[in-house]
Amino acid sequence: SDLRAREIVAVARQLLEDEGLDSFSMRRLADRLGVRAPVIYKHFASKSALMAALISVGFEEQAVLFEAKLEREILGSET
Repeated sequence: SDLRAREIVAVARQLLEDEGLDSFSMRRLADRLGVRAPVIYKHFASKSALMAALISVGFEEQAVLFEAKLEREILGSET
């Protein structure tokens, strides 16, 4: 499900933040999730696909922050 995929991405992000890219593996991620690695591959075809999802989420978060800042600046300049 989409919810499970988002959970996998969130836990993968935390694992990367905690241990770094060199220590990251699908098996370590599965351990952190409390599942077996094949569960992850049901949602992401490869480690590269998971990394692409992580990058996409990062861009989405940056876009939201950028939009909020832009709105504050526009509203601030109109007063």
